[in-house]
Amino acid sequence: MEFQKVGKKAKAKWRFSRSIMLILLLIPFVISIFSYIYDGEIGSLIFMIVSGAFVVFQLLNVIVYPIIEYIQWAYLITDDRIEIKKGIFWRTHTIIPISRVQHVCAKQGPVQRMFKLGTIEIMTAAGLHKVEELDYETAQQISDMLRNNVNNKLAELESKEQVAQDA
Repeated sequence: MEFQKVGKKAKAKWRFSRSIMLILLLIPFVISIFSYIYDGEIGSLIFMIVSGAFVVFQLLNVIVYPIIEYIQWAYLITDDRIEIKKGIFWRTHTIIPISRVQHVCAKQGPVQRMFKLGTIEIMTAAGLHKVEELDYETAQQISDMLRNNVNNKLAELESKEQVAQDA
C-alpha cells in the first residue's frame, strides 16, 4: 500500500488560516511605518524592522510552507497499523498498531468545515494522534473502517480468551 496525501483543499485552508495572522501582524507594521515617518525616532525604526521581520516570516508561512507541508504530510492505514508522516523542520513518523487503538473519531473545526476538511483523532494508551486535513467524507470513512478494525481485533481477542478459559 502507498502513503496517502492530505486533502487537496488543505493548502487553501492553511493559507486562509495563516492569512488571518498575517493581517494581524500587518497592523503594527503599518502603524510603525507611520510612526517613523512622523517622528523619525530610532525606537520607531527598530519596531518597524522587528515587526517587518515578523510580516516577512508570516508571508513565507502563507505562501511557501503550505506547499512543503502538503508534500511532507502523508498517512497509511493497513489492517494492522496506522502510519503518520508530518512536519517541515521537525519531521515525525508515527506508527500506531491497530491493536493499541482505543478510540477513533472524525472531527471538523469551523475553518475545516468551510473547506470540507476533517481530522481523524486516534486515541491510544500513549496519547492522542491525529491525521489532519483530510476530505471530511474520507475522514468519516476511515474513522468507520478503523472502528470496525478495532472491534474485529477486540472480538478476536475475546474469542481467544474464551477458548483459553474453556480449555
